[in-house]
Amino acid sequence: MSVTILTAGSGLGVYLPGLMIQQQLAALGVTADIEVVGSLYTDSALLERKRMLGAFQHNFELAQLAAKMPVCPASPLCADALGRLLERWRGKKQFMVWSGFWLAVLVQHEAREGPIQVDLCRIDAIASASFKGTDVGKKNEIWLWRKDKMALEHAILGARPPTAWSQRKHQLVSHGGGWSLGNFAVAAALLAQYSEVELLLGNTSEMPDLPATARAWRISSDWQPWHLDAYGQHQLPPMIDAAGVQHPVWRRDELLANSLAIVCKPGGCSLIDSLNFVTPLVLLPAFSEAEAANAEVWLALGFAISMADWQLSRYDPKLLQKLHDNLLAKRGKQNCYVSDLAKRLALQTQAH
Repeated sequence: MSVTILTAGSGLGVYLPGLMIQQQLAALGVTADIEVVGSLYTDSALLERKRMLGAFQHNFELAQLAAKMPVCPASPLCADALGRLLERWRGKKQFMVWSGFWLAVLVQHEAREGPIQVDLCRIDAIASASFKGTDVGKKNEIWLWRKDKMALEHAILGARPPTAWSQRKHQLVSHGGGWSLGNFAVAAALLAQYSEVELLLGNTSEMPDLPATARAWRISSDWQPWHLDAYGQHQLPPMIDAAGVQHPVWRRDELLANSLAIVCKPGGCSLIDSLNFVTPLVLLPAFSEAEAANAEVWLALGFAISMADWQLSRYDPKLLQKLHDNLLAKRGKQNCYVSDLAKRLALQTQAH
């Protein structure tokens, strides 16, 4: 049995979880392919996306306003690219959806192939923008966390064990998600007075001026999530340091796992990172309604603190340790989505 993982290229938020799951399924003997919806966009749509992203990075309020507007997922798709994709999908029956932009494509695929099995993976605590107004039908909804229950439901955990609090560096990681949105660079410069800071940037971000106690990393400007390597596989993006040197090793996981906290917006992938690495979140303002819901859940569960509240404590690391302890207590008690999926696929294979 094989699975097709459907992600988006609007940032790393749903791309990185898809890549993690692909690797975990491979270890369990399940073949998984990844598709990124950006590979189906027209050239004009990609240029418009780049222009829009630049505007959002320079004006976070504009980005927040745009997040409230209706989304039209089908209009930027290239008809020829879509046709080739549907031909490649002949016989495919099992899909994992991380972006609602794929739902219209799956309707066309199901019309040709008959009934298919679809897991809708909810990375946010409420329906994300790309899923709003869509008919999920009989699809299997996989919620990681939910605002209506203020609880965790499934976990996506890597093989790396959490780093003990006593072994962590006195450092913070700050980022603005895959789109590098918000005041994360300003926060990094402020916090660098009290701690070492690792600043993670996207591939369209400008390198900011930072104190000596802060280091910046960015993704290669040539890389996009829908690009394939020489073997036709999706890969992690190259990371470049402030001196312009490209590092062959993916440093992001190491930085997140060994830090005292992640200073960021409450994006869904940041919540995955927080639970996976048992690293608390220091929350910056949310980009969207879905991110605001994520913040409510993480704050209620005792996994995060707002930047404003942490500032009132004069950046007391003991508050972060308490959040870390809460995460550690919860991490091992969650249903593991990948293991559950592999078991479900095995049962389906036996039934046939």
